This record gives sequence, structure tokens and C-alpha cells, in this order.
Amino acid sequence: MLLAAGLLRQIPTAVLAALLVMIGLKLIKIKEIRALQRHRELPLYLITALGVVCLNLMDGVLLGLGTAVAFTLFRLTRCTVRTEHKGERWHVVVEGSLTFAVVPKLSRALAQIPAGSSVDVDLAVDFLDHAAFDALHNWRTAQERLGGKVDIDEIHEA
Repeated sequence: MLLAAGLLRQIPTAVLAALLVMIGLKLIKIKEIRALQRHRELPLYLITALGVVCLNLMDGVLLGLGTAVAFTLFRLTRCTVRTEHKGERWHVVVEGSLTFAVVPKLSRALAQIPAGSSVDVDLAVDFLDHAAFDALHNWRTAQERLGGKVDIDEIHEA
């Protein structure tokens, strides 16, 4: 199968291992690690790297992939909704990822606000999917139909 199998058997295993270590070290780029740290992805990188070193390549990559899926699910289902009554107006702050998974939480919070009230909604979200948009839009339409005023502001970090 392998044309140079006999030649490869003559190379000491320690030399091949050293070659792999050197290639692996050249793949590590400090600038990329800093970028990963800024985007809160460094733990994922370290888990994958440690899995590859301590287990083996396949298991390390699978461990990294599983961790990435868990991180993504956590981020997509993490959302806080705060409501407070300020004078004659209500103030609602939504932070995190506004996805279908948190629509029930959003709906429960918005249901606390009396119909026809004046409401300021601050969306500090990094993701808004269609289901969440529909829930927010339908609630806003119902509030305004009953005489309320709803102002929705998107807040973006600079």
C-alpha cells in the first residue's frame, strides 16, 4: 500500500515524534490565541489542545467539537429579561441571545406589563431569530392596539 514503508521503518520513532511536536508548535499562533481570548473561545481551544495531547488526535478533536456544541447551546439559550415600572412607563431590558428557546421566558415577562401601558424596550441582544421577533412584534401590536406606546431600542456595544 505505502510505497516508502520500508524507508519509513528506518526512521527512528523518536525523530518522527519530534517532527510532529515541531509541526504542532508551529501551528500555534500567539495572535490567534489573543483573538480567541477576546471572543471568549480560549477555553474551547485549550480543551481541544489538551484532549489531543493527553488522549489522541481523534478523541481530542471530538472532545473539542462536543465542547463547542455545548458552548453554542449555552450561548443561544442564555437570555435575561428584566421589567421594572418607572413612573408612568415600564422599562424592559433584554440581554443575551433572543431565540425560540427563550420566547416563553420573554412572553412571561411581557405578560406582567398591563395592557395599554407605555413601554420602553431595550434590546441588548447579539442574536434575534424569527420566532423571538414574531413574539415581540405581536406583543407590541397588541399593546398599541389597546392604546399603549412601545418604543424599542437596539443597544449595540461599540
